[in-house]
Amino acid sequence: MGIALYRKYRPQTLAEITGQNHIRITLANELANGSVAHAYLFTGPRGVGKTSMARIFAKALNCLKRKEGESEPCNDCDACNEQRAGRSMDVIEIDAASNTGVDNVRENIIEHVRFAPTSRRYKVFIIDEVHMLSTSAWNALLKTLEEPPAHAIFIMATTEIHKVPATIISRCQRFDFKRIPLASMVERLRHMAVGEGASVDDAVIEEVARLGDGCLRDAESMLEQVLSLDEKKIGLEEAALVLPRSNRDLVAAFIDTLADRRGSEAIVLVNRLVEEGVDLQQFVNESIEYLRGLLAASLGAPSSVVANDPAKRLSAGHLVRLINSFMTARVELKSTPIPQLPLELIAAEHCGDAGASQEPRTKNQFPKMPVADPRVKPEEDRKNVIANSEATKQSHDQGNEAAPKDGNSTFDIRHSTLAAPLVTNPPPLTPNPSTIPLETLALRWDELCAAVQEENPSLPFLLRVSRPLCFEDGELVIGVQYKLHADKINLIKNKESIIRGLTALYSCAIIPVRAIVVPAGDGGAASNPLTDNLLAQFGGTVVE
Repeated sequence: MGIALYRKYRPQTLAEITGQNHIRITLANELANGSVAHAYLFTGPRGVGKTSMARIFAKALNCLKRKEGESEPCNDCDACNEQRAGRSMDVIEIDAASNTGVDNVRENIIEHVRFAPTSRRYKVFIIDEVHMLSTSAWNALLKTLEEPPAHAIFIMATTEIHKVPATIISRCQRFDFKRIPLASMVERLRHMAVGEGASVDDAVIEEVARLGDGCLRDAESMLEQVLSLDEKKIGLEEAALVLPRSNRDLVAAFIDTLADRRGSEAIVLVNRLVEEGVDLQQFVNESIEYLRGLLAASLGAPSSVVANDPAKRLSAGHLVRLINSFMTARVELKSTPIPQLPLELIAAEHCGDAGASQEPRTKNQFPKMPVADPRVKPEEDRKNVIANSEATKQSHDQGNEAAPKDGNSTFDIRHSTLAAPLVTNPPPLTPNPSTIPLETLALRWDELCAAVQEENPSLPFLLRVSRPLCFEDGELVIGVQYKLHADKINLIKNKESIIRGLTALYSCAIIPVRAIVVPAGDGGAASNPLTDNLLAQFGGTVVE
């Protein structure tokens, strides 16, 4: 039976470790200086060299031919040969995933650590997947780690450092392994392909390294599948038989349709993916990776993605929105009854009006309020207010659909005077709005609720349980039934919202407001203004 590539080409010296120079140099200096710690903790993603580094370090510790000031094992002495063959009595490897209990720790570590090495300098314990130990096992190991014998050295490896107790971490030298850079992986894979006597195109090597996603062991396993084709020369066409399908061309085409806002073509492309059996989850992941590269390029950062012309027209803000949409689609794909629906929604969102906007949508803002001119005479102000009020009332009676007279309000803020800009030179207005009929205020009260909705979402509820009572010294008095509601309305921010809404609705000057508590029996907040108006016209009483 053949040996797997990742085992056949496993590094045997510190110099052969790929992509972890910051750790390799530190450990080499400790070996050369003789300042070795009693416990080490290696953490990082899978397949990046943690176990290989632990074995090499253990081998260098017990190497019989390593001289003072040197750090590399000779790989020729009896100690090195024993460990390489797995026969060393003084290097004990423990798989914590299958030995999680406290009894395993006592039997494999605590009992053995008391005895001196059989023939070497150190007794080294390599504990892989150490985060799998139980709480009792950690407690049993803690005392040994705190005060170990001089001949004992612990090297622990884990992919989930957050599961390791802080009391353990504090007693170890911690080394964080990183994902292997793409260039280093390509160089390592090319070396392995040459060692196997295979002719593999550079494009295949790069594709395998990219699919490895920083995990060298995964890339080595994929390369082994490629080499198993036993072809004289292996190109992308041959490698496609065993490598996972790449959708990069389809991803680029889909992003192009979104960049050009060709919604129909985007929908057709999505349905083509489903018909061809493309893994939509993988397609979304590759789309996120592609967009990430575009975003990095748009911000001037190094990127391996070379965008074509349509993709270059995507702004950084649009790219951020696209990435967020794909992140949402990745979650929705797990539960949607229609597989292509999340991608179709992306096409609809970014090829329509929502995608065309280059700036995030913001809430409608009230126009600036005109300020009354104190230099204008009160008599002239009153005439202007009456004229404005009559014009507003006439416009409302002729065709304002925002507040039908039957009381069923269908007010749309987009068609109200709130959305229209104020005239450049408004006529002078008086700060005393007492000429606005109170009946008009009552009939258009729902419009006021809708007008303040965008700016203050909680305020309409308070207004709907209140009613305009009267004008007192130029101030609109609002009646409510409960003191809590009055206190809320009288908050400065809420009063300002109501003032802005009234100013926009009636095109008048600032109307100060305040709320007071009025018992229900006195025609306060419990009675509806529209109901009161009907009762006044047709007679009758309200039956509880």
